This record gives sequence, C-alpha cells and structure tokens, in this order.
Amino acid sequence: MPKPKKRSTHKQQLNYALKPIWYLGIDPGSNGGVAAITDRSSVRFPSTHTTEWFTGMNSRNDLAEFLRSFALNSRFAVVELNNSSPQMGVVSAMTFGRNCEQPSAMLSALSIPYEEVRPQEWQRYLQIPPRRKAIISRKKTKGKDARRCRVGETDTQWKDRLRAKAQQMFPGIDLWQQNKTIQRAVCDALLIAEYCRRIYSGESR
Repeated sequence: MPKPKKRSTHKQQLNYALKPIWYLGIDPGSNGGVAAITDRSSVRFPSTHTTEWFTGMNSRNDLAEFLRSFALNSRFAVVELNNSSPQMGVVSAMTFGRNCEQPSAMLSALSIPYEEVRPQEWQRYLQIPPRRKAIISRKKTKGKDARRCRVGETDTQWKDRLRAKAQQMFPGIDLWQQNKTIQRAVCDALLIAEYCRRIYSGESR
C-alpha cells in the first residue's frame, strides 16, 4: 500500500515564503557581466568577478553555475539585446552573436523565464540620459561654410556615467571595492537587474 504524501507543515510553508525572490540582469558580450537582485534589494554577483564571462570556457562554466543557483527561486531575468556593428568583420560578428546567445540558452535550459530588452529601453526606464553622440554640422556665414562640432562621449565616459548611476542606486555593495575595469563591466548588469526587479515585481518607478 503506497504511503500517503506528507503535507507541508506551516513552518515549511513559512520558510518557503521567507525565501528571497531573485531578479537577474545579464549584459552579454566580451566585456559583459551578470548580477542578481532580490525583492528586498540584496545584491549578488559571481564569487569571482571577471570581464570575460562569455568568452573563456571556465568563465562560461562559472556563469552556468551562478545561474543554476537561482533556478528554484528566481522570478525573471532580463538579457540585454544588442546587434552586431557594421564595422565588425565576419568572424567578429559571428563571435558576438554566439556570445549573446549563450545566456539565453542557459536560462532556457534552467527553466528561468527571461526577456531580451534593448539598452535604450532599460536606460530610459531608469531615467538615464542617452549617450551623447558627436555632431558635425555646416552653416553658411557670409558666403563661407562654418563647421560646428560637438564632441561625443567616449566609451569610457559613457561607462563611467552608468557606473555613477549604479553607485547612486547601490552605494554600499562590495563591487565598488573592485578595480574600475570590473566596475565598468558589471554596472550595466546591475542596472539591468534593477530594471528587471522594478518591472516584474510590480514596483513603480
């Protein structure tokens, strides 16, 4: 005669209810990162920060283990959606595409629901002004062409602006004890995770 199934006790139900719900942010690419935020705004990163999450085999294995640790108690993940640049060669474009597909494949294998979101969307939601682009215009003045230029933001300047926004929102985390290269690589993922938490926890801005 089969044994009757044990009913979960009130204590077990309470422990399950007290478990934090995690929201994941992933910035794919050769210099990308990954971060996790709970509904109580606790933050987790992989045990070893790296700027090569999606390129080296060991890094990919570490990423898979990190995501697997959230398989049972994650509500949602957001993966930044990027397109290859026209300046890329064939090999670079293929490598870029493969790197961007890996996080989505891992999330699907772990049955973690996710959405791909363009950077402009999560940046707009978090009220981050768009990156300043260089502008060159011509205006005729007394029969002569006058050239006006506006210098755009460099990659480093843009990343530092995102890093400053992440520091403003999460001032007390240990990420800011790392070197600036790591901070610049991970700050996007941290902001994406916060966007994910606000959207899928139902929290208003």
